[in-house]
Amino acid sequence: MLMGELMLIKRALGMAILAGLIGPVAVRAETAADVADLVAWMQGHHSSAAQVAEDPNARLRHVYATNVDIPALPGEAMYVEWHSGTPDGPIDSQRIWTYQAMDDHIAMHFFTFKEAADAALRGINKPGDGDAAAVAALTLDDFNTYPPECTYILIRTGNVIEGKNGTGDCRIFNRRLDVWMVPDLIIRITPDGFAEIGSYTYESDSGGAAPETQYVVQDFRRVE
Repeated sequence: MLMGELMLIKRALGMAILAGLIGPVAVRAETAADVADLVAWMQGHHSSAAQVAEDPNARLRHVYATNVDIPALPGEAMYVEWHSGTPDGPIDSQRIWTYQAMDDHIAMHFFTFKEAADAALRGINKPGDGDAAAVAALTLDDFNTYPPECTYILIRTGNVIEGKNGTGDCRIFNRRLDVWMVPDLIIRITPDGFAEIGSYTYESDSGGAAPETQYVVQDFRRVE
């Protein structure tokens, strides 16, 4: 083989390897930009008041979402806090939602709180409340993690980012109700709000009661 041909082959191989390295990075950068938009859309106050106006049977809730720095968790973390009835009503649920940029999608993970996380995060959505240093010091052990099967795979189309919780085999034990929950949900996030659509099937651990399915449509619009 001539030296010139060998050099051409080496150059071609080098370009192929470089393309393999650069390709995923470029896609990941694009997905990271989608995460930044998603965090901006989620940040702030949302309400189901518009849904209740159309359907009096819907539940009136207010949601506050705050971007928080928790290096121990994957991706960008949002502290999400639901209030019943009024903006300052009782807190009925708390979660950390994280958004992790992958090569071709956003992986959305869910975390519930153990004692240290609850103490550090509760009420942090209000200006002046909370301890940012205590939040940043939280570890993975301070949270209850959802199984990998429950990770949402989010895809962006224009100004809509949506996806389903896993591939249908998500199963979570609800300590408060002492039952297994099988969620079948889609979440949709836009600049104007977010919605959860689908169902939860509740299964008794003892196997005595028949499974019960509760259908869910929660539509939260941004409050300016």
